[in-house]
Amino acid sequence: MRYFEFILILEIGILLLLSLFGKKLLNRRIVSAFVLVTLVAHYFLEGIRWQMYPTYLMAFFILLFYNHDFLRKRKWYIKTILIFCLLLLAVSGAVAKLVPVFDLPDTTSRYAVGTSNFTLEDSKRSNRKLNMKFWFPTSKIGSPDGVYSENPVQTLDGLFDMPGFVFGHLNRVETETYNNAEILNDSIKFPLVVYSHGAASSHLDNTGLLREIAGEGYVVLALDHDFSFSDYNLKKSDAMTLEYVAQKAFITDLIDKVVPNQVQDIEFILGNLPNSNYNLVDHINFEKIALMGHSLGGTTATDASFNVQGIQAIVNMDGPLNTASIEQLELPFLYMSSFSPDISDKSLEEKGLPDAMLYRRVKQWELENVYRLHDRNTIGFHWVRFRNAGHMDFTDVPFMLPIMKTDSYDEHKGHLLKSSVILDFIDIHLKNGKNYQKVKDQSLEWIK
Repeated sequence: MRYFEFILILEIGILLLLSLFGKKLLNRRIVSAFVLVTLVAHYFLEGIRWQMYPTYLMAFFILLFYNHDFLRKRKWYIKTILIFCLLLLAVSGAVAKLVPVFDLPDTTSRYAVGTSNFTLEDSKRSNRKLNMKFWFPTSKIGSPDGVYSENPVQTLDGLFDMPGFVFGHLNRVETETYNNAEILNDSIKFPLVVYSHGAASSHLDNTGLLREIAGEGYVVLALDHDFSFSDYNLKKSDAMTLEYVAQKAFITDLIDKVVPNQVQDIEFILGNLPNSNYNLVDHINFEKIALMGHSLGGTTATDASFNVQGIQAIVNMDGPLNTASIEQLELPFLYMSSFSPDISDKSLEEKGLPDAMLYRRVKQWELENVYRLHDRNTIGFHWVRFRNAGHMDFTDVPFMLPIMKTDSYDEHKGHLLKSSVILDFIDIHLKNGKNYQKVKDQSLEWIK
């Protein structure tokens, strides 16, 4: 919760409590001045957001009616109104806390980072629009103006299966980037990292990580796959069914129905972007590409590597592996998995899982192919487990919706570890670095 939001809620709460318990009301002008000044400061310095709408309503209630005699009365209906107002204020404060205007971790990268958007249209697939956001090094200085999403109500509609208005406040979240900046004028071309998001998610869901990678001398392309359950004849209810057979069948459907289409997205973009009129094209080294994805995006990144030229490395963050792809995979591969399904029932329950046994069975099944890849002893294969991380902790979700953060997971430390592990890996294969030096930390378990 931001500073003036907290002050505004506190002021209104105190005034409502004074009225409820019949205490002597403060001077009308002083009361009105304090509330009005705080409201104006909040509006201009922080910006309004929907989570605070009930608080704004209470502020106007105070400004309009606080000096009226009816608030001095001890009638039951007056108390009822005041109690209702307090409850409404509490709800507003709780929602503002649960869905915050959050801060991403401070960037530690070498370069400042610029962003821009671009769209390609695939005429062979019903004119499918492929929206992309790019992050890249820039020499621009001054106050960053980049925000998490410029039009979140529209572009994030359906994220986590929620309506777009829920994310309307994300245009208030600063990202320490420069919107529509010029790319760093360097004599060399930058390697390309392509990011694929998970099912029902967005190309923005790993902004913190993508910003860090770009700041170390990469052009990062985040693709919006425009996922929809109905497009693939999938049922939302199947995704929520807490039953092993149903979950296994749903994940299999995602791999069989969704991944091939998303692989085509990547193939089309990498096949057509080099010949497009996009201004960054001349600064990208299309012979040095890493594919990276989270969840189903990790599956997509893995499978897309088979038919695209220039792929030098793959990063899969907790995504299931397609059985058919195990024998084909020969490229350097980094697999990052969340906490182990082999820990005790008590430990799993402490993570806040709705069904620890279901998680155990589904995760063990998902990791079967990872173990098969492990047993192949493929050169360049690395597997690291983040001991305390849940599946969504590999994204910005712990910052965006703190209630979805896994218990005992430190999202700030996790962000630094995730960034370091990935950057060290892709530096080796896209920048001709030395042998891979595995990050040492007690919260990491290197399986291979």
